[in-house]
Amino acid sequence: MKGYRTKRAAGLVLVPVAAFTLLLALPTAANAQRPNPIDVYNARRAARSDELRRRRELENVNAEARGTRTAAATPRPTREQIAQVKEDFNTIQVLNNEMVRATFSGQVPDYGFLYGKAGEMKKRANRLKESIKFTESEGEEKSRLDDVPYDESRMKISVLVLRNLVKSFVTNPLFQESTGALDVNLAAKASRDLRHIADLSDAIRKNAKRLDKKNDE
Repeated sequence: MKGYRTKRAAGLVLVPVAAFTLLLALPTAANAQRPNPIDVYNARRAARSDELRRRRELENVNAEARGTRTAAATPRPTREQIAQVKEDFNTIQVLNNEMVRATFSGQVPDYGFLYGKAGEMKKRANRLKESIKFTESEGEEKSRLDDVPYDESRMKISVLVLRNLVKSFVTNPLFQESTGALDVNLAAKASRDLRHIADLSDAIRKNAKRLDKKNDE
């Protein structure tokens, strides 16, 4: 009888263990059919990471392309080009003073002298404008000079106007020491001044030649 109870007890123990093992197996089978939340999270995180990586790679490619185009459009100036800009900047001031003296030092302006200096002024101003590559304001009006021939009085006024333009250009705060960003308005003003200097110098040159011939008649 004692042996039977032991066998029965053992049997009773085996049944719950088998049932517990079966219960453990059921969730596993169910989980095999349904993705684990951690796996879903990891998959989504990996997909997001890949997406961000592709965006960064695309942004880097675009940035490199923009940098290449910028470098091609605005190459680093050479030492000779820098020296030329400095020379032109200083020379237009010297020419300006010489033209003022030639216009107001005597009874009649030295038109032959003015002709040569005005032509040089025009060349230097145009070269500065091309070398420095200022950005002009969009829709900016072009300078216009009428074709009315100069007389002596108007020649003197034009030389004075040219002097003021040169002064405005060389004293532009754009050329002062500054740690701030480039001021677009100041750059546009410098560009306008140079264009007006070149245009007015050309008008003075042409009229100086005409007046010089007239005085020789």
